[in-house]
Amino acid sequence: MITKRTLFILTFLVFSFGAFAQIQFEKHQIGTSTTPFDVFIVDLDQDGRQDILTASNSNGGEIRWWRNNANQNFTQQAIATQITNPRSVRAGDIDLDGDIDIIAAILRRDEIYWWENDGSNNFTLHVLSDDFKGAHTVELCDLDLDGDIDVLCSGFDNSAAMSDVAWWENDGDQNWTKHIVSSRFNQSPFVFGADLDNDGDVDLAACGEVNGEIYWWENDGNMGWTEKLIDNAITMIHTILPRDFDKDGDLDILAHACVSGLQAWYENDGLGNYTKHAMENLGGAIWLEQADFDLDGDNDLIGTGMGAPSLICYENNGNQQLTGQWADGGLTSGFALNVADMDGDHDMDVVAIGYNSNSLAWWENISTKALALNGPKWLSRNPEDESIFISNEEVGDIAKAEASGFDHIIRNDFPVCTSTCVINDILWVNVATEIIGLDPKTGAKLNSFRLGAQFLAGLTTDNQGFLFATDPASGNIFKINPADGTIITHTTGLIFPQDIIYDSHLEKLLVLDGDGDIVIKVIDPSTGAISSEIETLIKSGGTIISDGNGNHYISSPDENAIYALTNSLSDEPVIYFEGLNQPHGMIYFADSQELLVANTGENNLQIIEAHASALNNEFSLNQTLQIFPNPFIDQLEFILPESSGKDADLMITSSTGKLVWKDNLDNNNSRTSYKLSLSKAGINKLPDGTYFLTWTDGSKRISKSILKIK
Repeated sequence: MITKRTLFILTFLVFSFGAFAQIQFEKHQIGTSTTPFDVFIVDLDQDGRQDILTASNSNGGEIRWWRNNANQNFTQQAIATQITNPRSVRAGDIDLDGDIDIIAAILRRDEIYWWENDGSNNFTLHVLSDDFKGAHTVELCDLDLDGDIDVLCSGFDNSAAMSDVAWWENDGDQNWTKHIVSSRFNQSPFVFGADLDNDGDVDLAACGEVNGEIYWWENDGNMGWTEKLIDNAITMIHTILPRDFDKDGDLDILAHACVSGLQAWYENDGLGNYTKHAMENLGGAIWLEQADFDLDGDNDLIGTGMGAPSLICYENNGNQQLTGQWADGGLTSGFALNVADMDGDHDMDVVAIGYNSNSLAWWENISTKALALNGPKWLSRNPEDESIFISNEEVGDIAKAEASGFDHIIRNDFPVCTSTCVINDILWVNVATEIIGLDPKTGAKLNSFRLGAQFLAGLTTDNQGFLFATDPASGNIFKINPADGTIITHTTGLIFPQDIIYDSHLEKLLVLDGDGDIVIKVIDPSTGAISSEIETLIKSGGTIISDGNGNHYISSPDENAIYALTNSLSDEPVIYFEGLNQPHGMIYFADSQELLVANTGENNLQIIEAHASALNNEFSLNQTLQIFPNPFIDQLEFILPESSGKDADLMITSSTGKLVWKDNLDNNNSRTSYKLSLSKAGINKLPDGTYFLTWTDGSKRISKSILKIK
């Protein structure tokens, strides 16, 4: 029996069961900006790095681009100067030519400007409006859903006159027609467009600072507006943002009131009816935003205030109960903030400005990455980047693990979640009776297919890009073409089909069938015909996987074991590995010849060696590599396998298969050990993570996982 090894080698999976680390930030000063009014994060030059735009009083009023040159080192470029109190700035492809343009509201001039990008980041000024009194907050939005970008703006008239909330209709050639929605507010600092009642069109919401009111206007689908009150008792309201804070599928509203210090979030019932949830006061509260900063699957909040000593982050316990904590580094007279992944490590950072402190800085999210598995069950791998997806059927979570050292939950809002697979960089997942396609990076929903099934279990894809899903209750297998949405009942008459895989070696579908002893059904992926059956004595099959060479592994949750079948299903299945706790999902690593197993009963993943073919040959258990020490220090000693009398190669590769070191061992008959200096080999400079030590003499290959940590 192969020796059991606990999950030690996959450093990109960091497990925490039930408790999460406190949210933590590290401040990085970017520069100074005289009386900054607004900040906006955008990849302006589309180089894959997040840049920053600011609107400030520098140089007589300017829009400035802070270009991220890599590693968050920023250089400055003025887009416009001498424009007198630019109050807000946004960016988007206004003319739909593929590059990013800039728009700003110029408060003291009552004007709205936009700068056209020529594709090489040279900008030409256009005046969109020269007569909008107190132009304050500008937003880009396809309000009329005609495929081009319209413009919204709120009016903040310091003469105490009633201010307008308006939008400018784009005819597609950037000719603008102004439409006033409301003039009810005395100084309106904020407006946005979003579908607040889930009816498919874009509604409007705005606030009145002097009035202390928040209203939204329901769109009848033809730009006819019905005014509806959200709150008329939030004194000096300043900022409102549409966000799905409670992750129930509709847009709630986050609100900040600067002069009064009031904070609140408004819960949407899905129809645009709002329930107010007041929060603790914050001195000079002016901006409230959300992100899942601690990666526990719920949304946290972050705010800034003119009278606050720093950013304040509110950690969510999962039920929208918030605990506030100050972010390190300090920020006096905090004004506007944005959240984005600034450093490319897949967690959310913060960029903020200080109004009187003339500060521009970003706060790096350094919260400990925590992944709550709570019963990991199904595993799949993305062939594009080797990331791993872990689904929890009972809770409805999908977690993603990456070789770069990051893990996070990308969805936690499904009622159930079973098998997953990836085709053409789309993550497909079985959710009850529906197959849903997700963005594998963000978890955003891209597509869905509702099947005539009672409950979907297994899911796989063949080499033609078709999806196959099992419905145990009906005994059917469905075949789906994601390209055109065609769904057919592919195979019928099964007893209780569970997991399904496509075996590239056999070019067949393999299905675990039966509600007692498992029978492996071999099915033609083209016709759906059952070509053969393999009866087993395996109780309660979990999943089946192939190593691509004719060997297969089946997990048995009831028996806490993994079975192996060799020689393309021609041999009897035998117990290969025992001592697990409800093993279910598995992934096979060809380079290291190992299985990653979801040990559901212990809430963890486990690695075991996978040499199924060794059950039928003279493979010796002495043919192993021993490594001292492990984890890395500067020198490693390898105890080599028994001599084969052949030349052999000893190499170290990364988890993505990249060769980082190699040496040739002549005849492999004079050495029993090998000492390697990491500094001399240059390995000490490699990133921390999992690496594989491999010995091969051309006919036999043995790999071990080793861990490099600080």
